[in-house]
Amino acid sequence: TMLNLKRFNDHFDNATIGRLYLNDVYICDTLEPQEGYFNSQSDRQRIQLAKDLGRICIPTGCYPITIEIESPRYSKQKIYESIYYRLPRLINVPCFNGILIHIGNTPKDTRGCILVGEWRDKSRPILANSTRTFFDLYRLLLKVKPTHINIVTDYDFAT
Repeated sequence: TMLNLKRFNDHFDNATIGRLYLNDVYICDTLEPQEGYFNSQSDRQRIQLAKDLGRICIPTGCYPITIEIESPRYSKQKIYESIYYRLPRLINVPCFNGILIHIGNTPKDTRGCILVGEWRDKSRPILANSTRTFFDLYRLLLKVKPTHINIVTDYDFAT
């Protein structure tokens, strides 16, 4: 069982919108920092340089995912107390540490991570119902226990 994140190739200046699937079944919409056009095989120095110059989204590729690690960043936020602060975490992402899937609505909320929710207003990079979507996704992850997330770009915006 694998999560698949399909990003739209048409994105906003400050954000990238995508769709998250479990295998081929749509789960929710996603929001990340602006696209960086890197993949997991890209030169690490180039990724780090782009990361240092501005926010980029996670390089495309297939990464292990776990919900077994407590997040130090979110360990004081009551909203995550019921899940023991164990947010879905991507592992072995080049030049990135602590990449999580978490609650948020706007590009400034991403903090380099993946936000989940409903993308209703196609003219703006804003997600609705992020909290409910996150906990629905979390319950699904507990049930099906995916081991990896595959991230791709160039998904057709119109489909």
